Amino acid sequence: MSRAAFTEEIAMHNFTHGGSPRTAVRALAAAALMSAALATAGAATGPDLLVNGSFEVGDQGMVGPGDRVSLGSAAIAGWTVASSPVVWGAPGDVGAASDGISFVDLGGAGRPQISQWVTTVADQAYRLSFDLGTPYREPNDPGVSVAVGAGPGRFAEFHAVNESFVQAYRHIDFDFIAGGDRTDVVFAEFGIDEHVDLDNVSLAAFSAAAVPEPASWALLAAGLLGIRFARRRGRVAGA
Repeated sequence: MSRAAFTEEIAMHNFTHGGSPRTAVRALAAAALMSAALATAGAATGPDLLVNGSFEVGDQGMVGPGDRVSLGSAAIAGWTVASSPVVWGAPGDVGAASDGISFVDLGGAGRPQISQWVTTVADQAYRLSFDLGTPYREPNDPGVSVAVGAGPGRFAEFHAVNESFVQAYRHIDFDFIAGGDRTDVVFAEFGIDEHVDLDNVSLAAFSAAAVPEPASWALLAAGLLGIRFARRRGRVAGA
């Protein structure tokens, strides 16, 4: 039974068990209000599935000159450098963190990539959140491509917009449906050897808020109009 049908049933029950039409209309409006509230309940998110999403933990002894982490290295705990070297940034480097002290700079030749895989549930909705920025305005509008497995809706590109000459980040939420029990999260730079900073990455199960049924809104409107009409009739009868 839909929410709208359930709401109507409540009102009819009141009317057929001794209630007046006016009482039934009021019950109808009250039940419709409850139905709309339930339909628009807030979303719930699960725990963060990623490890070291702010890039604070790792082995500095494995980092090369210029704070570069080489291909295949696991110097950054939980993450793997999947393509050209990335810069594991810290204070004093070009750029700054959005969360904590460290960040990852994906700028460089050869489309630098960093990745991590997590256990997921097929057909479950997830939200990948991250901060993307540049230390200053870059001329060629750099950004990152994000892949969370194969298939439609699991790939997107985001630009690191910065119109100033100081570090600027934008927060991004990317929602997707998992395709299986394992999801590989891959960030790759696109652009022409320009700074693209990544920080504050998280991934959690996501439940979108339900959209109210059109019938519920129609029922609510009818109920409210009915209450107004009943009150007006009451005032006229008492005059």
